[in-house]
This record gives sequence, structure tokens and C-alpha cells, in this order.
Amino acid sequence: MNGKLIISEGGRDQIHEICEEVTRVGRDPSSHIRVKEQAAAAHHCEIRLTPQGFKLVDLESSLGTSVNGKPVNQHLLRNGDSFAVGQSKFTYLGDSAPKAGTPSRPEPMRSLPIGDDGEPRRFYRHEGSRRRGNPGVVAFAIIGVCAAAGLVIWALSSADYGDADEKEFYEAVHLGENGDEKSLAAAVDRLSKIPENKKFGSKLVKDVIFDMKADLTRLRADQLKREADQFYSETMNHFRAHPEEDGYLRIRTKNFVEKWPTDPRREELERLLEVAELGGPEKEAEWRNAEAAIRQALQRQDFRQAFAEHAKVAADPKLSKVFAPKLAKYRSTLEAEFAAFYDRRSAAALDAKAKGDAAGAIRIFTELAEVGCEPKSSEARRLLEKLK
Repeated sequence: MNGKLIISEGGRDQIHEICEEVTRVGRDPSSHIRVKEQAAAAHHCEIRLTPQGFKLVDLESSLGTSVNGKPVNQHLLRNGDSFAVGQSKFTYLGDSAPKAGTPSRPEPMRSLPIGDDGEPRRFYRHEGSRRRGNPGVVAFAIIGVCAAAGLVIWALSSADYGDADEKEFYEAVHLGENGDEKSLAAAVDRLSKIPENKKFGSKLVKDVIFDMKADLTRLRADQLKREADQFYSETMNHFRAHPEEDGYLRIRTKNFVEKWPTDPRREELERLLEVAELGGPEKEAEWRNAEAAIRQALQRQDFRQAFAEHAKVAADPKLSKVFAPKLAKYRSTLEAEFAAFYDRRSAAALDAKAKGDAAGAIRIFTELAEVGCEPKSSEARRLLEKLK
């Protein structure tokens, strides 16, 4: 037996596959379907799988359970039946229970029929031939039975779906349950083409599409990570075997950064490339020390020392080639910081001169002139000449 429930609660619809032999509905956390309805019982009702189909059974709840608007104690569910637990509504879609009054299969004969004399009746071969009917009538009866069987099979196959859109919806959902990227993408495409209608409403379809797109995003992210893992592993293995091929590492690092810009391993590859291009870890250590010296001097506002450290690194052919972008950035930061520092200090020097402290003003402009950052240092030297 196959069955699903469309659960409408709090303005949101969701689908629940009936997979258990007993599916309990109620407020208790242990329920298979937990409802938020405060008036519902902890164990309100349950759906049981029986030989006749799925049976809805009310668990003697004070609120009661209604099917198609009528209170019930037990009810064999048929496709399209709706039942309510307070304000929470459930619509059953799936295999239907047989209608009431459907004749049951006859029991097999376990004893011989009794004749008029009270003895078991015996059958003889000539009796069977005597009871055979007209062959044409028999053939017509067989055709009629086959036609009726065909109608029953057609009715059963179409009973699961109310209309073409409903059928398309459940086929798309079933396709998406495969869980692979191709199936999910195809399911989303099919669901996106279902028009809004009274039975579903756009919200149910949109919620399913949203969940499937989330699964697609996760699958694609996992695929990208697997590709990045493989690319990184191949790069590292090759470079370890051939450390002299820094050109290979340069191309692979560039490709990695372009395809996976947020992957933290890009920094490791870039650092490895720097070491390879510098010719070894000793030169890299030299750069790290110079970088630390520049930052410390900048923090102390010792611009003379900061510019001197920068100039020393820029004069090294290997360091200046490998770290050209970083050197340019440090130079820009130093010039901007020194310009602001110069404005503050020159204002202080002019104020000292106005107060008669010429020596203090000379000391400040001498300090600014010795930094060596043009054009500010040249300007400090001109003002210094005037003061002298």
C-alpha cells in the first residue's frame, strides 16, 4: 500500500510519506506526526496499515477526529479523504480502501456437497459435459469479463491522481527522491511549470521547489569541494616530486585561486609558490623579518625606519620581483600615513615658532626632512632653511 499525507498547519503545507505500519499523530514529541494544536491530545489518532488498506483510528481523544467533516472513531481511508485534528488538516492521497459492500473472495470448498439422500454427492465425467453451455455464449462471457477487468485496472491506475497537474506534481516529487543532481534539476524544472490551481496552491509547490534547490546547492558545493580536493592533491604530489618546476606550480596556483577563491588552501599554495620563486625558505624568512620591521616602525610612527626597511627590500632583485604587489601596497600605506603625520607635526612646528620656540620648530622640521618621503620631506627642508 502506498500513501501520502498533505499536512496543512499554520499556513504551511508539507508532505509526509506513510512508511510505518502504525503512524501516530499528536502533540507528544514521540509522535510520528507532531501537531502544534494545543487542543489536540498527546496521542490523538493513528493510521494503521490493515489488509483492507490504511485505517484512521481516533485514540479516544477529547477533541475527536473528523473525516470529510464528520466525526469518526475508525475509518478506512480512500484517496482524497480529508481529516482534521483541531485546526490542523490532513489530506490522504494514495491507494484506496475497497468500498463498503464489495464482495469478498469465496472460501474454497473444504467438503463435498451433500445430495438428496444425505450422502456426499459424486461428480461424473458425463455430468461435466452435460453442464457445458453454448460455446458462443461462453466466449462472449469471457470477453465481457476481460473488458470489465480492463476497466477496473484503468480505474485503479488513475485513482491515485485527481488531475494532470496533481499527477505531474507527484511524479516530479518521486523523481527528486532519487537525490542526484540530474534528477533534482529535472524535478525542479517540471515543478516550475505547474500552474497555480485550487487544489495545490502555489505555496506547496514553491516549498517543495525551495527544498529541492537547497539539496541541489548542497550537492554542487560537495562536488566543487571534491574537485578542489583532487586538484590540490594532484598539485602538491607533483610539486613534491618535482620542486624545481615552479612554473607548473605558478599555473596551478593561479587556476586554483580563480576556481576556488574562498578555499583556505589557496594561501598555502601561494606561500609555497613564493618559497619556490625565492629559491628556498631562507629568502622567505628574510622577507618575513623585513615585513615585521616595516609594521613595527609604522606602529611607532618611526617613518624614517619604515621607509628605510621598505627601500632595502625593494633593492633586492628576488624579493622585489616576488613581492612586488605587497611592496606597492606597503608603499601606498606608508605615504598616506606619513602625509597625515606630516600635517600634524608641521602645524606643531609652526605653532612652536609663533610662541618663540624656534629650536623646537627646527627640531620638528629636521625630523620630517630626514624621513625621505617626497614631496613632503623636500617641503620640510625648505621650511627649515627659512627658519635658519
